[in-house]
Amino acid sequence: MTIYKTTLRVLITLSVTVLLADFSFAQNNYKDGYIVTITGDTLSGQVSFDEKSSGNDKVFIKTASSVEEYSTGNVQYFKHGEARFLPREVEVDQTPLKVTSSGYFSPFTVLKKVFLREVIASEMPLYYYYDFRPHYFIKGREGLMELISNQYIVIRNNRRILVSKNEYLYQLLLEDEYPACLDLRVNRVAYNESSLKNFMAKCAVNYGFGTLSNIPNAYDREEIVLKKQFYAGVEYNSFTYLVPEWDSDIAPDLEKSGSAPGIRIGGALKIERNKEQKKRAFILGLDYSYYKAQNDDEFESFGFITFSPSYVALFSPEKLSGFFEIGLPLSVRVGSSEIEKFDEETKFTPGIILGLGVQYDRFFIKGRYDHMGKVGKAIQQRIVGIIVGIDL
Repeated sequence: MTIYKTTLRVLITLSVTVLLADFSFAQNNYKDGYIVTITGDTLSGQVSFDEKSSGNDKVFIKTASSVEEYSTGNVQYFKHGEARFLPREVEVDQTPLKVTSSGYFSPFTVLKKVFLREVIASEMPLYYYYDFRPHYFIKGREGLMELISNQYIVIRNNRRILVSKNEYLYQLLLEDEYPACLDLRVNRVAYNESSLKNFMAKCAVNYGFGTLSNIPNAYDREEIVLKKQFYAGVEYNSFTYLVPEWDSDIAPDLEKSGSAPGIRIGGALKIERNKEQKKRAFILGLDYSYYKAQNDDEFESFGFITFSPSYVALFSPEKLSGFFEIGLPLSVRVGSSEIEKFDEETKFTPGIILGLGVQYDRFFIKGRYDHMGKVGKAIQQRIVGIIVGIDL
């Protein structure tokens, strides 16, 4: 009995401590902000709100004279730092709280009024709410609706079990509500704030609600996306090379020039970064180029395998955008050109890449200039080409 009482006291003490700490944190999480009350009054000051606490149905504001408490019933909206919260009555998924007699979860929602954080403010908004897990809400045909992803860790017979039920239901809901956005590859949208936010911002553009540059918070957090890239193109290689003087062993080599049309084909890993209305990418490319010399009996065909790391900056986050590219390639010659000095100097060749192009969704076309050659050496290649490709 003594053990029972002691355990009970410990549990009560811990519970009270946690609640007091939670309440204390909620009242001390102050940031600049304001509250617009239900009567239309605006109160400016230090606002305290913790969206992940058990008391996230209350917001506090500290003015010069007092600290006041407000709830979902007497607030139109409020700002806490840079975040804007609105009270809305929504159906919140509570599935793990209701278990069938067979031990399996059945869908279960609760209608309640909560403070939703405005993730994206547009004609197609995205909202966030947290109780014991994250919830995301969109504006559907019948009002605000939750994007549901039912995946839970539960304890059953002292074992941790992953229970999934309609884990990707949110993707089906997005497809159903926004059919004009199927080209945005809904099946790749992850159930997290960054991925959902970027999808909703692009989807709003598809429906004609402005551009990404004027949708608030479209890219206020950094997103990193890995893509595969494949490309092919035609080029023109204008180069210099050296040949020995035939009538003297001591005379300097003659510098001559040649030209050769060619083709280039390759692939790359594209590491794309989206942040604050800007899109940048690092590209690790590997390609093969082949050239056939024109009207030059001295030269045979020759080719290169080129590793070309480069940096790409898009001028706009829109679906259609121009871009600039700069890179530092390293090429390895494949085959022999039959010109000894040329083959010797181009066995391994560093260079620089400059590119300018246009990207539309996954497709791109660019003009590319490669200057390949070692500093101070006579043998240089100046390659101009047009390349088309696709991101996957």
